[in-house]
Amino acid sequence: MTLAGLKKLVAAHSIDPAEDIVAILTGHVLKDPDYVVSYHRGELSFTDKQGEKHLLASNYASQWIQVAAERSAIEQALAL
Repeated sequence: MTLAGLKKLVAAHSIDPAEDIVAILTGHVLKDPDYVVSYHRGELSFTDKQGEKHLLASNYASQWIQVAAERSAIEQALAL
């Protein structure tokens, strides 16, 4: 909601896009698991003001592995 609110304030010309703004985020990324998955797969992108899509660098991505939805498979993967 914080970023959405900032976007609305910029669109309403209440905030100049060139201003430095501090926004407090109180949520956690687990509300948007697609973001996390896309980052770690190296598929996270953004669209610039000209409408061009750019891939965001996943400099701190973890190795991606797929595990069966079974307790033993998950336990085995965590033991690695």
